[in-house]
Amino acid sequence: MANKMSLCIIKYTYTRYVGVDIEKCTRGLFEYVKEEFGEFQPQMSEPGTIPDMPDYLDILLCKKDGSIFYEMNIQRRAINIPLDFQMEGLVLEINITNCDGTKYKKTHQF
Repeated sequence: MANKMSLCIIKYTYTRYVGVDIEKCTRGLFEYVKEEFGEFQPQMSEPGTIPDMPDYLDILLCKKDGSIFYEMNIQRRAINIPLDFQMEGLVLEINITNCDGTKYKKTHQF
C-alpha cells in the first residue's frame, strides 16, 4: 500500500520574535491551513500544546488513492497565507513525495 500513497509535509517556522505575538500568529496559521487544506484531512501539530515551542506548525497531507499532489497547487495555497501572519522571519518548507516517484522540495522565506 505504501507505493500507492502520496505524502506532503508543510512546515511553517517563525525564526524572529521581536514584537511578534508568535502564539497568535501560529494559531492563525493553524486555522488558515485547516480551512485551505481541509479536503486532505490534514494532520497538524496543535499550536500551544508544546509550551516551549509555539513558533512552528507542521502539516501532514496524505493521499492513499494513488493520486498525486501537484506542486503548484500546494505551493500556491501554502504561500498565500493571510498578510497578518506573513511576518519577517517566517520560513515555509514544502516536501512532496508522490506515489509515482516524483519528489518536490521548496523553501520560501517571507
